[in-house]
Amino acid sequence: IQQRFRDFYQRIMIAEHQYQQRIFFSPEERRRRVEVLMTEALALRDQHNFIDAERRYIEIVRIDPRNTDAYHALGDLYIDAKEYDQARETFTFLLAHHERELARMSGRKDLTAQQQEELVALRAELAKDANTLGYCCGMLDDYESAQEAYERFAEPLRTSTGATQEDLDLIGAVIGGLISQQLSNEPGGTRWVRLLDDAVDLLVHRFDSKPTRAASSGGRRTARRKS
Repeated sequence: IQQRFRDFYQRIMIAEHQYQQRIFFSPEERRRRVEVLMTEALALRDQHNFIDAERRYIEIVRIDPRNTDAYHALGDLYIDAKEYDQARETFTFLLAHHERELARMSGRKDLTAQQQEELVALRAELAKDANTLGYCCGMLDDYESAQEAYERFAEPLRTSTGATQEDLDLIGAVIGGLISQQLSNEPGGTRWVRLLDDAVDLLVHRFDSKPTRAASSGGRRTARRKS
């Protein structure tokens, strides 16, 4: 992957506008096209054909600029390719998106039960992406930004699960242990960091199962850290 990620999203929005002027998809056509491109991208990623996989993900966000799954997959692709600067920018974008959505939804008093579940899931997603951003910053030796990312990681967990400081210490120990294993044994690889999402899910489930805490339906995003 040779193209710099700088100004990527501006180019995406310009390209998306031009694309929509040429081709108009019905919602069903758009959904089918995105599914085909996502399947192709995953197959190319499994073959370590990162350049063509990147092209598929970029095509998805041209068709559907709000497709966060494509942005997540693109960020993970950059991590697999050890393009940590591009991955950092991707997850920075995603965090900003999540935080805008969180602010918009949190200010509402008329949320339905389904929307409340979506709010909890959004907080869990924000926590995972902040954790991934922290890892990318660490791989770039930008430890100040990594610390800021981990602080953004802790806050949504505290809000969505009622996690105590003791809980957050446990999370820090588990996450820090995985990252330490990665840096010590396979710098730049993904053997241990691919387990970060699973670790967060297990820990959040543990907190949710405590009687004093409200249940969370954060769920899992598919295709994360499974290459």
